[in-house]
Amino acid sequence: MKPGVELIRGLSSENPVLVLFVGLCPVLAVSTRLITSLWMSLAILCVLLASTLLSSIVGLFAPGRGTRARWLASLLLTASLATCADLLIGLFAPNAHAALGLYVPLLAVNCLVTGRAELAARGQPVGRALLAALGAGAGLAACIIVIAAAREALGFGTLTLFPFGAFSGTLVIPPLAASPARAATFACGGFLAAGYLAALAGSIRRRGARSRP
Repeated sequence: MKPGVELIRGLSSENPVLVLFVGLCPVLAVSTRLITSLWMSLAILCVLLASTLLSSIVGLFAPGRGTRARWLASLLLTASLATCADLLIGLFAPNAHAALGLYVPLLAVNCLVTGRAELAARGQPVGRALLAALGAGAGLAACIIVIAAAREALGFGTLTLFPFGAFSGTLVIPPLAASPARAATFACGGFLAAGYLAALAGSIRRRGARSRP
């Protein structure tokens, strides 16, 4: 299998949100503001890649043996990394930390993160495991960011980013700010945004399949 295939599968045919429908809970909960989704995406990518790498190292010690011990070790590593990510966000971005709530620590038991760590601990080649983790993490992060941008723009008429210099970090979209669709910020708005995005991704995949010889 070509190295780039693992990365592409996580972004397209095995996208955690749009195809496998994994990780919807954090996607819906933290996607009301763009800045919150950016911090969550960063946390997901860091925890997923670090846990995969460390679990791969754990799997090298006893390949083919001690499955339960390796799984427990990878779970403890993932929990430690999720806790570290939560503490760092609380240190550097207290407002985002308050908005994220328990969802960063809950990465310790997220099935996407633990599943990738377990595969790495079973002896999957390190390079392949990291590419698969990067693809899955990037796919999940992209969905969170796109959904958050749509929900905030429609629901508040703004896009919140990182402040820089004289820039306050908030972009105002006058037409949407004048008459925002508040329903986009509710849970139903999150489900609708995820559903429309999944439908769009499915349509693109089907067109791509039909265009192949």
